[in-house]
Formats: sequence, structure tokens, C-alpha cells
Amino acid sequence: MGHAVELYFDVQSEQDLRQLRATLAQAGIPPLLDEMGFRPHVSLAVFAEVDPKRLIEVVDAFAST
Repeated sequence: MGHAVELYFDVQSEQDLRQLRATLAQAGIPPLLDEMGFRPHVSLAVFAEVDPKRLIEVVDAFAST
């Protein structure tokens, strides 16, 4: 099972990004991630396999700094 570490935006920033996507779509640039159902985010890491307990430890340490 895959895992990802993602950062999500505050409500206003997410709305702004969705508006930007809509503007780009109107200009003929398709919003690929909208079609897949993903929220706007920044991916910090993606793993095909990882020890979930160790990942939580690392993310907690990162978040605390």
C-alpha cells in the first residue's frame, strides 16, 4: 500500500487555486488533478512501501520544527 505526505492549503488559498485552475481551463489548459478528485496540495514525499510507524515518527519530528 502506498503512502504520501502532503501539505494542504488554508481555505482561502485553496479557493484561489481552484479559481486559477478554472481560469486555466477556460484558456484550454485542462485541470488534470480536478478530474482525479485531488485537493490542491504540496506533496512532500510519496512511498510505494514504507513502515507507517517510522513515517509517523519522521513526520511528527518534521512538523514540530
